[in-house]
Amino acid sequence: VQGFGNVGSWTAYFLHSLGFKVIGISDITGACFLPQGIDIHKLKKDFCINGNNLSSCIDCTKIKRDELLEQPVDILIPAAAGGIITKNNAHKIKAKYIVEAANNPITPEAEEILNERGTIILPDILANAGGVIASYVEWRQARSGSLTPREETYQVIDSAITDSFKEVIAIAAEKKIPYRLAAEVKAVQEVVEAMKDRGWL
Repeated sequence: VQGFGNVGSWTAYFLHSLGFKVIGISDITGACFLPQGIDIHKLKKDFCINGNNLSSCIDCTKIKRDELLEQPVDILIPAAAGGIITKNNAHKIKAKYIVEAANNPITPEAEEILNERGTIILPDILANAGGVIASYVEWRQARSGSLTPREETYQVIDSAITDSFKEVIAIAAEKKIPYRLAAEVKAVQEVVEAMKDRGWL
C-alpha cells in the first residue's frame, strides 16, 4: 500500500482485518517492507501515537519510498498522489493487480505498458468511489431533511460499487477491453440512457 494517509491507512487496516497479508507500506518519510506481513492494527495505533511518522513506528526493512512500487507483490495499491506510475517505472512494476485508491496514479503511457504486460488495473473510478457516493447520500439527506443512519450509507456504497463492479467486469469480458475502458463504456451508456429518458435524444 503506497501512502499511509486517510485512504491508505484504512485500506491497509481493512485488508489486514479481512486476512490479507500486507507486506509493504509507505508514507512521505519512506517505506517499510516485511515479507512475513505487517501488523497493521498495531502500526495504525503506533502511527498516531508517534506523530504520524512511519519510519519510527515499525521494525522492518527500510527501503526508499518509490522502491515500494517495484516490490514482488500480488496486489499494489497506490493510495497517495496521482501520476506516480509513469512510463519511466512501469516496466519495473511486478504486481499482478493494481487497485487505484488514489486519483489517477497511473499515467496513460504507463497504463499502456502495463496493459500490454497483462497487469490487471482496477481504475480509480471504481476503486475509490466510496467517498463520492457517500457525498451523494449526504446531499440527498440534506434535500429531504431526514437523517440517514451510518449503516444505510455503508449499504448504499456497498451496493453501488458491487453492482458497478459486476457490470464493468461483464463489459470488459464481452468486449475484451481493460477495466478502465469498460468503466468508461458503462458511464457513457448510462448518460445516454438518462438523456433518452428525459427526451433529449
